[in-house]
Formats: sequence, C-alpha cells, structure tokens
Amino acid sequence: MVEAQSVEEIRGLRQELRDRFGEPPTPALQLLTWLHIKALALSAGVSSVISSEDEFIVRLPILNAGRRERLRRRYGRDPSVKVGPQFIRLDRRAVGEGWSDKLMGVLEVMAAYSEEQVG
Repeated sequence: MVEAQSVEEIRGLRQELRDRFGEPPTPALQLLTWLHIKALALSAGVSSVISSEDEFIVRLPILNAGRRERLRRRYGRDPSVKVGPQFIRLDRRAVGEGWSDKLMGVLEVMAAYSEEQVG
C-alpha cells in the first residue's frame, strides 16, 4: 500500500484486495480513500491537504488562472467550495458525509488540468 503513488495503482490495489479477500473492512476502505486522495494531490501538484473540524484546505504553490477558472466553472455555485489564489477550501459541515467525493472531485479537476498542461 505504501508504494502505491498513482490513482491507477490505488484502484488496482483495491481490486486486488477484493479479489483475494472479498470486500475490505471499513478501516481498509478508509485507508484506500486517503491513499486515493494522496495520489490525486500528487498528480495535481498540491502542496498540502489540511483537515480541521470545519474544513479541508487544499494548498498549492500558486493556483494559476486556468486552474482557478476551471474550478470556478465546476464549483462556482457550490457554497461548500471556495477557490482562492493559493488554496481551495471545502466546508466540511456543508459537504457532510460526501466529503471524500467532493475533495476527490476538486483534486481530479486540478490533476486533469495539470496533465493537459504537460501533455
């Protein structure tokens, strides 16, 4: 698990666990979720993801105009997501139980933009 760095590796690991042992227990699924978040953050060039009781803060060295615009188009009307020049804030209370899907969605948008710029 520690060596898995990409989203594809995490998906493969999840499938391998299911194939060998059946549906993983909740703690294992939670660990896989955090590994998925880590892989997306690495792909997106994120400096850190900070979790507090009230919010998640995704920090970047700088959020360029293209990324910021793409995030605003996707989440502009979503009051749980705030996009700033070097951060994205997700309101944990507003997001509720769907926090991991929302956080991964934000990171996926950022990672896709990063891949387009490289490719």
